[in-house]
Amino acid sequence: DKDYYQLKTYELNPTKQNIDDYSWRLKDAASKARVFILLIEDKILRDVILEAHSLGYATSGEFVFIVIIGITDVPNDKKIWKAGQDTDETVRQALAHALFPYVNDSWGTLPPNLSREIKDRASRDYSFNTNKEPDASLARYYDAVSMYATVVNETIAEGGNPYDGLAITKRIWNRTFPGLLERVTVNEVGDSDSDVMISAINPTTQKLQQYALLDSETKSLIFLQNKPFPWPLNNGISPADEPVCGYMRDRCSDKEHTEIMRGVGGFFAVVTVVGLVVSAVMFRRWKKFSNKDLWWWKIAYADLILTDRKFLRSMPSFNSK
Repeated sequence: DKDYYQLKTYELNPTKQNIDDYSWRLKDAASKARVFILLIEDKILRDVILEAHSLGYATSGEFVFIVIIGITDVPNDKKIWKAGQDTDETVRQALAHALFPYVNDSWGTLPPNLSREIKDRASRDYSFNTNKEPDASLARYYDAVSMYATVVNETIAEGGNPYDGLAITKRIWNRTFPGLLERVTVNEVGDSDSDVMISAINPTTQKLQQYALLDSETKSLIFLQNKPFPWPLNNGISPADEPVCGYMRDRCSDKEHTEIMRGVGGFFAVVTVVGLVVSAVMFRRWKKFSNKDLWWWKIAYADLILTDRKFLRSMPSFNSK
């Protein structure tokens, strides 16, 4: 369902990019999703997760990081966060909501004759000599070539086109092949059915711990010892699939608009009241001083009464003139 999820890929290449490049990729991803799937090397993981920590994504409790260091590599504390660096504790805290899935295959050991042949060819053809036994994971490469050769031979025998890649691929689907160490079953979409173990950092022991198994046969997620993922930043509650207000904040637009209008209206109401009070005070002060300015030239009536007798006696002299 395209309306429910969106997949977008970002390249994380330390030879071409720097921390700023990681930053904008994380910001862009955070605007569209709450689950980050990191198919990444352990060295690059530290830089990316530290940047996520600085942006607040790794400590908010809103995001989940699904970290795949290697399809079959079993994650361990030393590889993931305990590298003997000053930032180890920050990395561990930033990985609080990180899940580490890996294929839960018990490789066993290669058959003695195959192991001997591999070492002989390595010495003869590549001058590589070692006393170590070849890694059992090589059996998967052997099985892949064997499966391909099987369906190509079938296609040729039936008069088909061995260069038709789609037809060859579909022949592999929904089949079980006799593998070198065990049977290999390919499902209806071309995936090899394998159990997937999921680990996370235990917040109490501060160590990686196996929490769940994705069973390939039943297609179900089985929690080990009936313990769910810890989600320590949310007190054990899994993060929401999407932000409460939506990625575009459209679900909260009306509410936010109302709150904004209330805030603006309240602000202007306060400004209006304060303005009226200030205006009233200023008007009274202006009126008081304007009255003084208007009547400053008036002379009191008492000042007009002439009481000086000498001045009165001299008045006729004015009249005589």
